[in-house]
Amino acid sequence: MRKKIYAVIALCMALEIGITGCGTSAPKEKVTSSTESTGNEELDKTLENTKDYSALDYVTLGDYKGVEVSTYVSDEDVESKIGQETAAASTYEEIKEGTVKEGDTVSINFVGKMNGQEFDGGSADDYVLEIGSHSFIDGFEEGLVGVKVGDTVDLNLKFPDPYDNNPDFAGKDVVFTVTVNYIQGERKTVEFDDEFAKNNSNGECNTTEEYREKVRNDLYNDKVSGIADTAFMTVLSNSEVKECPQFLVDLMKLRLDASYKSIASKYKYDDFEKFVQDYFETTIDEYNKSLDERATQYVKQQLVTEAIAEKENIAVSDEEYQETLKEYMDGNGVSNEKEMEKFSIDNFASKLDTIINEAVILNKVLKVVKDNAVEVKDKPLATATPTPSDNQE
Repeated sequence: MRKKIYAVIALCMALEIGITGCGTSAPKEKVTSSTESTGNEELDKTLENTKDYSALDYVTLGDYKGVEVSTYVSDEDVESKIGQETAAASTYEEIKEGTVKEGDTVSINFVGKMNGQEFDGGSADDYVLEIGSHSFIDGFEEGLVGVKVGDTVDLNLKFPDPYDNNPDFAGKDVVFTVTVNYIQGERKTVEFDDEFAKNNSNGECNTTEEYREKVRNDLYNDKVSGIADTAFMTVLSNSEVKECPQFLVDLMKLRLDASYKSIASKYKYDDFEKFVQDYFETTIDEYNKSLDERATQYVKQQLVTEAIAEKENIAVSDEEYQETLKEYMDGNGVSNEKEMEKFSIDNFASKLDTIINEAVILNKVLKVVKDNAVEVKDKPLATATPTPSDNQE
């Protein structure tokens, strides 16, 4: 579940803050203070401090045309991918007799109850647990030692005090009803052979060599589809942001925080601190401290994007604005612009025109970078693909 929500967070950031993790604000004429209230007091106050600006005053752009992007696929890349696929297809023997002992890895179903009531996060089916890993509270794993496969036991336990994972549970009694499904046996390795090639390609390939060629083509196509993102990462790395205006950082902090809280709400988290603990694996204090750093990084990426837009005289036409607005409304099941404006402010602490303009601007900037990128097919580049944080501190 955690990986799924991380993916949702990444997707929301991509859609609402900018694809490839790059935050962009509206063109400079849109980033101005406004006397019209948004209905969000904190956002209104922050918007009052915004100013007109030129991104080129804050950024020394690196080359954004002629950026080399390698789409080379090596034999090692192909074999690595095949290794990942065969490993993923491997299974473990399921031993459905005997008793659990220390060091075993078992599949269990469990339901946790406090005062006779189930609680969030206290239940799971087919949970794979290594006995002795201390993944659960004291007494849980120990209570399964000696239990027969197929049997169900009640474990009367107590949460530790303090209990950092959820302070509300500290010191409370809990009963876990646990069923042992099976003991995990030896791993059944899947061989890379003609049968695997046929089964894993839905009959498209009949031999391992045909499958290798398919994997090579798939990897190449993945790299081609990512040319814009990869080239833009290089531009970010090669550009220098000399200063981040504080009002942009403040706006981005509001935006990030609102986005995360919106995601927490969608996943039925009434307690945002619990969401932060579960999916950022940190405390709310550390989360709040990190917001400034995250926002600053996004703003650096935003300024580079805007600087290219200024250099290329990129603007948003009325037609482009309306087309993007319709996409956002359709994607969120919203029937009119007024409702979409409220949705934008409620979920992302952003005015709708900011989100729409930045989406169009970013897509146009990426197209400029992609259209002018130089594909290198026959060799890897001398340096590794840069990350957005390179040379941005």
